[in-house]
Amino acid sequence: MNQSFKIPWMPHIRLGWVLPFISMLFFIGVSTFWLGFPLMVLEVLKSDGLIGLFYALLSLVSIIVSLFITYLLHKWKSLNIQIYSLIGMSILIVIISLVPVGPIILWLEILRNILSTITYFLFSLLMIEIAKNESDMLKIEGHSFLLSNIAWVIGPLIAGGIIAISNQFILFQVSAFLTLLSSILLLSFHHPILKRLITVNKGNKEDTGKKIHSFKDNLIDYFRDKELAKLFLLTLPVQLIFITFGVYLTLMLNSLGYTLAMIGIIGGLRILPCVFIEGWILKLTKRWHFKSLLWLAVILMGTFTIVLGFGFIANSAIIIMSSLLIATIGIAIYEPLREVYFFKNCLPEDRERFNTIHRLGPQLVGVFGVILAGGILMIDKSMVSLYFIFGLLILSSLTIVHRLKY
Repeated sequence: MNQSFKIPWMPHIRLGWVLPFISMLFFIGVSTFWLGFPLMVLEVLKSDGLIGLFYALLSLVSIIVSLFITYLLHKWKSLNIQIYSLIGMSILIVIISLVPVGPIILWLEILRNILSTITYFLFSLLMIEIAKNESDMLKIEGHSFLLSNIAWVIGPLIAGGIIAISNQFILFQVSAFLTLLSSILLLSFHHPILKRLITVNKGNKEDTGKKIHSFKDNLIDYFRDKELAKLFLLTLPVQLIFITFGVYLTLMLNSLGYTLAMIGIIGGLRILPCVFIEGWILKLTKRWHFKSLLWLAVILMGTFTIVLGFGFIANSAIIIMSSLLIATIGIAIYEPLREVYFFKNCLPEDRERFNTIHRLGPQLVGVFGVILAGGILMIDKSMVSLYFIFGLLILSSLTIVHRLKY
């Protein structure tokens, strides 16, 4: 890619790197926030099962917001929406850190979650749009995965260090600052290509040449493609790993006596395989079948989610850490393959309208998977059975992988 832009205090930087870099700062902020916030929710709700229902509600809100994002893009400039969302998130994080722990925390998180959903979607969409061709897209995806994974390594380590020497209030201020910094960098973003992409579209065909499709039309057209339909179905069981490795991992480790600082270190170190593997996997897709790589990814994720459950029973740091690392290797293989398989089976003119459906799978799992987790935890409060059941469900997706075309 030859396109580049200038920010007054930054040198000549390639466009394919700058959006992933800004999103990296955002993800560092998100990861620092998520180290401490689940324990605040536990303090309010007092029940692992109720926590599951709350996070299901958040995912449901995300789905509703996602359905309206495409329409927002035809009314306002996407870069403006992105900047205002980031500023709003930083303000809400500061407020969360200041108010007493109580039900108001949950309402503030719902608002923050709405803005976070918009931000995730627009970062993804802007990176798709600046790609000129499939090769370009692979490069940008590679940059994006590399920097976002570095963020999820650095973020928890920073958070663990802050908690070790300070407190949760400072942790949230750092999160708010990084989120605000992302918006400041976007405000300085005046590249002509992006400027053209964010021109206000009010449905004028002379301006965009694009027809506005209804969500129903997008849904029907998406599932008419058999490979996209299979990819969507594959997402449903596999995505369960992000529930077990997300908020419940923090709660589980905390229940075993691990401090927040230790949890931050574990959370950062377990992402290391993603940093070193995901870019390499994108190159490997040119020589290997997607099906073979996905088969390996699912086996690693499912098997070692189950092994992780045994590690919790034994309270063995070695089993827990090794299981997390090996399962994360599976995630590092799966995540880029899911994105590239979507692009491979999606025409360039359909990417924007199908992107909402593509993102819908993980959000549905966020609702129903967390409800399922909550139900399991109401029966078995130890959380161990959650890892056994979800591991088996992840392995069940091998039947879908077997039916993929490529």
